[in-house]
Amino acid sequence: MRFIEAKRLLMETSGGRPCPFLLGLSGTADDLVVFVRAIAATAGLDAQPRLLPFGTLRQHLHVSPPGTESEVILLLPWDLAPECDWRTGFPENADLEAVIGSAAAMVEVLSQRKAATYLYLPAALPPVFLGSRQRARFAAALLGKAMDLGARILPADLFDLGAYLSTGRPISGAKLDVAATAIVDCLKPSSLAPAKVLVTDLDNVLWSGVIAEDGVDGIEAGPSGRGYRHYVYQSFLLSRQRAGVILAGVSRNSPADAVLPFERGLLLLGKDDFVDIRAGYRAKSVEVAEIARSLNLSLESFVFVDDNPVEIAEVTAALPTVRCLQFPAAEADLPGFLDRLADQFDIAEVTAEDRARTRFYKSRAATLSDRPSGGGDTTAFLRSLGMRLTVVERGKGDWTRAIQLINKTNQFNLNGRRWPEVEVEAVTASGGTLYAGSLEDRSGSHGEIVACLVNFAGCVQAFVMSCRVFERKVEHAFLAWLLARQGRELRLSYEPTARNQPFTDFISLPGFLRNGDVVTESVRLRPELAIGQVIDVVPPP
Repeated sequence: MRFIEAKRLLMETSGGRPCPFLLGLSGTADDLVVFVRAIAATAGLDAQPRLLPFGTLRQHLHVSPPGTESEVILLLPWDLAPECDWRTGFPENADLEAVIGSAAAMVEVLSQRKAATYLYLPAALPPVFLGSRQRARFAAALLGKAMDLGARILPADLFDLGAYLSTGRPISGAKLDVAATAIVDCLKPSSLAPAKVLVTDLDNVLWSGVIAEDGVDGIEAGPSGRGYRHYVYQSFLLSRQRAGVILAGVSRNSPADAVLPFERGLLLLGKDDFVDIRAGYRAKSVEVAEIARSLNLSLESFVFVDDNPVEIAEVTAALPTVRCLQFPAAEADLPGFLDRLADQFDIAEVTAEDRARTRFYKSRAATLSDRPSGGGDTTAFLRSLGMRLTVVERGKGDWTRAIQLINKTNQFNLNGRRWPEVEVEAVTASGGTLYAGSLEDRSGSHGEIVACLVNFAGCVQAFVMSCRVFERKVEHAFLAWLLARQGRELRLSYEPTARNQPFTDFISLPGFLRNGDVVTESVRLRPELAIGQVIDVVPPP
């Protein structure tokens, strides 16, 4: 993004959530602020940065007590070790260990600022130390100290020595948008759960070119030439799809044109790697919202990627909970973009269900497409699906998916509590049980979609169900089975959350009783809720 584009974008977008913060930087930042405000506007934020006077960052960090004001601090090496500032010249007889020790003390000071988020730019260092090994160790030590602080590491080529010496601005003019994007990322809420769905534009994102204008023979998406950047992006998408990320596509094209590159085999990705590809000329926010409805997933779990900042702004304005990222216009910006995109999904471990997730959602769509319309009784339809729920008891060697399901599910969730493995182990070691249920029907397997943790006293501590099997009444059948197995009244440790309304609706049905009016008290289930699905019970090995 160029400066004039940032100014235009600021004029075209207005409003957004006010976001005042201190922007700390050792240098001038006026041009950078324009980019920060423009990029923040595309994310639905009204960025209101407060700047420190030139050359006072280190003094501010030492003298000003930590407060509640949000701070984004872009650190340069000389903020940790003043001896290596290009603008002050070379010190005499600098002692490596002493300088590293001083940098460590500065990091300790910085770590006390709980309202601060840190970025670190590993700028080129002057050869302060005489030996090459000393210089290499110094650079590595500063980088390590920044990482100890939890700073996000920026690309080294953002630094421009010429601009820093002549104007005091350490960021290259050609890289101001990259630095601004990193700063804006720090302003976004950090409490978001990992995303589940990546919706990507096609033209000039999945491939280079505009298919309606260039034709299928005029686009490029292979590992050479102008298509290489798009090939790398495709490879990233394919790796995430195989790890459980759901892919969807949107495009301002005719449906026939949009799928041509897939049908011709020009892409690393195939149509089957996407749960949905939507092409047309409606607003992209409308398409994204319809994809969310068809998948029965919250828009908070969606990431949208487009190369056009106007499209980004439109989706952000219409769907403010969708996380939007702009596809980079140059290869140099691709690593940072892919890092930010990877962070949205934060995949720690991949299960068999993760690898098959796209197939599961396609199977769900194919099965429910036959359901009767008009809001009538669907019991006969559900029975016609031939559903079979297989319930097993999970132990430490095979409970990865069940725990993952508990910790990722938000809508059909008993209480929203997250359960570390060590706590699940404590419950089962004291006589509790972790149950998991897998569903099959006439269309095939939907994988492991139910997880339930019951303590030694028979109280349900966690109960979740994947949203891909909503509207099938599997939850009724499972609890009826569990009630029969327990041989007594069930108690559920229920709490409402901002996102578990589907579970709240479920326990509002006839058959549940509450002790009093307090929603956090136990809930009891009577057995008349079963609807007749076949349930196989498989004992643990």
